Parts: sequence; C-alpha cells; structure tokens
Amino acid sequence: MSRILIVDDNKTNLELLEAVLKESSYEVVSGSNGQEALEIARKQPPDLVISDILMPVMDGYELCMKWRADTQLRRIPFVFYTATYTNPKDQAYGLSLGADRFVVKPVKIEALEKLVQELLKAGPGETLPAPARDPVGEKEMLRGHSEVIFRKLQQKVVQLEAEVAARRTAEEALTRTAKALKEKNCELQDFIYIASHDLRGPLVNLQGFSGIIKKYCAELPGLLAAGPGSAGRLKELLNKKLPEASDYIASGVADMDRLLNGLLRMSRIWSAPMERGPVNMDVLAGELIKSMTFHFKEADAGVTCGELPPCFGDKAQLGQVFFSLLDNSVKYRDPARKLLINISGKCGAAGAVSYTVSDNGRGLSPAEEQGRVWDLFYRGAPILPAAGEGLGLTIAKRILERHGGSITAGSVPGGGAVFTVEMPGPEKKEAEAVPEGAARPDPVLPGG
Repeated sequence: MSRILIVDDNKTNLELLEAVLKESSYEVVSGSNGQEALEIARKQPPDLVISDILMPVMDGYELCMKWRADTQLRRIPFVFYTATYTNPKDQAYGLSLGADRFVVKPVKIEALEKLVQELLKAGPGETLPAPARDPVGEKEMLRGHSEVIFRKLQQKVVQLEAEVAARRTAEEALTRTAKALKEKNCELQDFIYIASHDLRGPLVNLQGFSGIIKKYCAELPGLLAAGPGSAGRLKELLNKKLPEASDYIASGVADMDRLLNGLLRMSRIWSAPMERGPVNMDVLAGELIKSMTFHFKEADAGVTCGELPPCFGDKAQLGQVFFSLLDNSVKYRDPARKLLINISGKCGAAGAVSYTVSDNGRGLSPAEEQGRVWDLFYRGAPILPAAGEGLGLTIAKRILERHGGSITAGSVPGGGAVFTVEMPGPEKKEAEAVPEGAARPDPVLPGG
C-alpha cells in the first residue's frame, strides 16, 4: 500500500483530502506545517508528498527546498496543492525549486486521483512528464522566495482591506436593521398601549352606559303600569336620560372607530413599499398647494413658497408628509390674525437637504416642542372640530425615518410653529441587488 504524506495547516482541508485518498486505498499521514512534515518523513519516508504553500513555522516553498536538499527524501515525488498561490510566477517558482507538479485548488477529485496514480506509478527518481525546471543556486532560491512571499503579502493586504470594507458595510447594514427593529418594537409598544389604555376608556363608557340604559328600560314597564302619576319620570327617561346615555355610547363608538382606523393607517404606512428616486420638490409643493386651494381660501390663509432643492425619496409618501404639515398649520391657526404659511428649503452638508414649513398660528407648548407633538393620537389644545385623529405628525415622522431623514418642531418668535425636515439629497443611490448564483458546478475539492 502506497504511503502519502499530506501537509496543510487547515484541518478541514486535511480531513477532506485524507478521506479522498483513503477511499482510493492509500495509507495517509499528515502534518500541519513544513517542519512537522520533514520530521514525519525522515522517520518513515512516504511514497509521495502533497503540500500546501501558505503555512506557519515553515511554508511549502521552504519545505520543497529542504526536501530536494535531503539525500533521503530528494527522489520522492513532491506536489504543491494550493488555493492561495495562483499567480503563474508562483507556479514557475515552485517548479524551479524541484516540485513535480503544481496544482491549484479547487480541482476535480478524478483529476487529483489520476495525478497521484501517475506519480506513484513513475516511482522515485524516474523521469516524469512534468514541466521542465531549471536548477538554481541557493541565493537565487532565497531571492525568488522573498519575491513570491512579498507579492503574496501585498495581495493579502488588498484582500484584507476588501474584507474590512465588506465587514464595515455589513456592520452598517446590521446597525440599520437594529434601528429598524427598535422602531418596530416602539411601534408595537404603542399599539399595545393603545389596546390596553386608549381603547379601554371608550369601552368602559360603552359598558357603563349600556348598563344604565338597561336599568332605565327595566324601569319603564312599572312606570307605564303606574298610570298618570308616573308621567313626569317617564318624560325624564324618554326625553333626557335615555338620549343622554345613547349619546355617550355613540361618542364611545366614534372614539373606538377613530383609534382602530388610526392603528390601521399606521400599519399600512410600515407595510407600504417605497418607490424611491429623485424628487422635484418645487413640482411637489406646487401640486400640494394647488390641491389644498379650498382649505387655504376657507381659512383665509396666505401661502408663500421659495425655491426648493430636490431630494431622494418616495414622492407619494413625501407628499403625505408635507400635506400633514400644511394641514396642521390650517387646523391650528390663530383666529386673531390672518394665517401666513411659508415653505422654504436649502442644501446642507454631506449632500443632505432641508425644508421648513412655518406659520404664525397658535405655536407649540414647551411639552410639544420636547416631543409630545409626535405621540400617537396626540391632538393639540384646543381640540378643534376638524382636528383629525392625531396621526398626521406621527405618520410624517415615521415616513421620514424610513427614508433616512428626520423632522424637528419648534416655535417661531412672536407666535407660530416651524417644522424642519431633513432628507437625503438626490445623488443618493439605492443599493444594487446581489445576483443569484450560477448553476451548481461539478464536484471539486474546495480551496483552503
């Protein structure tokens, strides 16, 4: 049985190659570096050695030099088997040291088995149909060795830089994912709070006043049987008490409907796909102002709009953001003066752009400026008949966060509110999709 020595510092590669050779009925011994391989071979010379090149302690090139210089081992066939030294100069240098073959991984199992059979059949010292190699002096060998190692180190530096860049990209993607999960968790907490708190209030009213109506209804048969003497109580129940309780129930139902519709709108915002691209904000603002003409006329509002820089985003969703801001200005105007709304924009640092929507309305309270205004279902005081669900600013904020943007709120000196929107500039590009892999290749031994 032929004895084959395999040398590789990668345990997985050793185990795989050993399994392949043992399947072909060879005795296999292994070493994890060149120094260990030499010690094994000098104790019991093998019939063939298959060695990796990139290894600690002693690499494959140095092993080959010492192998060919050893009188006991020099006639034993030597094969380089590598996935890292793939440059034609690497191969030429390896063969110049005396290697019989230079095999680049990955290689088909059948081809490797055929090569092993060929070398073992030729036997030690016999002429093999291998590429010609010219003997070189020791100094020339060392110089060549240094050149190859230096070139490989340069390649490794480039590879490591690419790996660092890829890892940084992956970490940034992971950070974005973690942020998105955190936002989703906040969203879930909001929903749970509404389900357990905000919806409970209307539900308690429904339960309470439905019980009162039931009590009043139970009282009616006795009052009717009592005759004219109960007319006063009957009138009170029918004209006041029952309608009053019914109104409370209707109000509770309306509140529950508002809350549930709001939750549904919020869930749709997060699930809606975004179609991002460059957005001409001058056109978008013009379309919005035109569509809200009736609102502005009814409120006797004056609207001015400066030149707006373009941005990168989903036009429909950004339209929803700015509609909410303009609509908010109309709803919370100051009745003591004519409403004036101004829209402006400018380019910022690092390709970002910003927009402001300001008005001379009732302004914001300190609590609203500190964040209350973004709370789900929050409606500022006084709550006007057309105040809505209290979702406009919450939805606007979350739309912008999905875009990688932001929004802040503040008060205008002399009265009024100002909202500032930050967005990525139009030069931002979406990440390209990674293509699917090609068809599965023929079975090969993997590189190491």
